[in-house]
Amino acid sequence: MDCQDAQRIISEALDGEQVAPATVREAKEHCAGCPSCLGYVKTLAAAHRAPLPQPPADLADRVMARVRKEADEIAVKQAYAAAAAAVAAESAVTGAVAGGYAEGDASSAQPLPENAPVDVKALWARLKRPENRRTVVIWAGAAAMLLVFVGVVGIAGVNAILGGRGTEATSASKQTAAYDSGAAQESAPQVATPDTSRDSSSTDQGSVAGAPAPSASYIVAAGSVYRLVGPNTYARSNLTTGGTTTSSLGSPDPPKSLAYYLAPEKNRVVLDDGTANLLVFELVTRDFAGRQFALRSGDITSYRAWPTMPPPMQPPANADGAPQFQPAGTSMGVPAFVQAGTTAEAGIAIGPNTPATDPAGGNPNWTWWTPRK
Repeated sequence: MDCQDAQRIISEALDGEQVAPATVREAKEHCAGCPSCLGYVKTLAAAHRAPLPQPPADLADRVMARVRKEADEIAVKQAYAAAAAAVAAESAVTGAVAGGYAEGDASSAQPLPENAPVDVKALWARLKRPENRRTVVIWAGAAAMLLVFVGVVGIAGVNAILGGRGTEATSASKQTAAYDSGAAQESAPQVATPDTSRDSSSTDQGSVAGAPAPSASYIVAAGSVYRLVGPNTYARSNLTTGGTTTSSLGSPDPPKSLAYYLAPEKNRVVLDDGTANLLVFELVTRDFAGRQFALRSGDITSYRAWPTMPPPMQPPANADGAPQFQPAGTSMGVPAFVQAGTTAEAGIAIGPNTPATDPAGGNPNWTWWTPRK
């Protein structure tokens, strides 16, 4: 076996590709006796162990600001082109009106000197003549159409300023913005930029009236909550079939069933977004009494929805957790509760509106967490 084959086989094995054990063993034996290949293998192994680069924290904000700016520029250009066409149409009608003047008064056929004063009374008298009545009707109709057009453009502009654009980004663009936002927050509570194109009058499952949309992008897999951390970084051969979840992700489309896979790490799943893109989600956890607890929730069908208490559990009626919860200490600086008559082995509850640095990420709902096995 030569150096080129040995290095290729070692690289494929590190990437998780299927390579016969005997072939890998032969490549290792070659590298052990070849200084050049041994150095290559050590460098390659160190590169695989190195942490993935993290994008700047403000990447999602910069990308979305650029998208909105370009969308505004396109809207202005389209409005300008439409207005120019309307002005051209109005000019044609004005020419027809001028022709009407010529029919009623031969002197009007003479061109007016530049910047000549307009005799409004004489103009009105001409317009009232019976022979010019048809021309006036055409001119008035064109003016009315122009006013309607200007009004529509004005309303569209206001909607664009307020974030209510009538067009949506492509599915791939929305997913990119979503996972960029999630990756940027991996060192703090995972929070994805809310979709400002959504009508503020609508309400998603898991949202609270008057509360901001979650800053993390959540899905539920097998009852546990995962948050988006970025695009897929795993070889497909290292993923195993997990199950399905229901979500519209970051799009305004209706929720649909999406397949997810289990990553080599037990705290991650990889979701197929339905457009051949794979996205990595990480289990949301917190510490309590020396153990790690995972967040549980009912269905989360959109990135704009918060985790909720899993069925059939209901949030308590009082801020102190009564009547179904009782204090059990603190978890990462916030009060923790257990169900009356039970212990933390059955799970813990965390009250709403925790700090943004908490794993619950400022959720306005009560949340439920169970011990990790």
